[in-house]
Amino acid sequence: MNPSAKNKLDKILSDNKSGSTEILLKLIKWSKNNIGSKESLFQMIDAANKKLKTFVVIQSFTKDFKRIIKGNNKSKILDFLNEKVKRIENRYSILFWNTLPYLKNCKKIVTLSNSKTVAEILKKLNKQRKIYVTIGESRPQFEGRIMTKALLKQKIKVEIVVDALLQNVVEKSDAVIIGADIVLSNGDVVNKIGSRGLAIACKYFQKPFYVLATSDKFSNKKKYYPEKKNENEIWNYNSKILSKTNNYFEVVEKKLITRVIKD
Repeated sequence: MNPSAKNKLDKILSDNKSGSTEILLKLIKWSKNNIGSKESLFQMIDAANKKLKTFVVIQSFTKDFKRIIKGNNKSKILDFLNEKVKRIENRYSILFWNTLPYLKNCKKIVTLSNSKTVAEILKKLNKQRKIYVTIGESRPQFEGRIMTKALLKQKIKVEIVVDALLQNVVEKSDAVIIGADIVLSNGDVVNKIGSRGLAIACKYFQKPFYVLATSDKFSNKKKYYPEKKNENEIWNYNSKILSKTNNYFEVVEKKLITRVIKD
């Protein structure tokens, strides 16, 4: 793999601000740009499997892609990648129409972090009628700002708030919607830290809590084991009697979820 391709791949694999589908699209684009080297494609697959092992959508893609690379030429590999992008786009369309009946009376919507799935559904919903979206900034990486900018570009009215304020915002909302990095086989959902707190707030205020998930997010696993991330992202300060915990994802139990809406 040439140095330029490796640097671009490393940047994608170290992306802590994008959702799994957005990372997948970046990997597909990278693969198209490096389609002339099967060796590089195999190296990408190995690296993605190691770095993104908790993302079901990535693992599913690399498994299929490895099989395609082995048995086909450049043209067939490109066809596979193009078809994958089309399927993602079609899933958003189907998911939107499946979501619409549940959001037909919702104008004030709360979410958090940066989910391409959620963003695409909100963009489509705003074309039907004007909505108002409140987004949690999602510390420590502040990826809520990314989705805020994406929605603002579509002329959607957005309020961004600190994470600790989200529970208060739920009380005046019509619904909370989140994406999913994994839907476990028992119906629990894995998503950005803060999702569980939102779900609990919805239970308390009797608001619907919807999870939007394309079918490639569903896993046969029953449990999720959180990975600890760089603790200095929280606070670059150390003491012998200070401990710091920085998890990006958490489990939201099925009993807290109004409905998982899928394509």
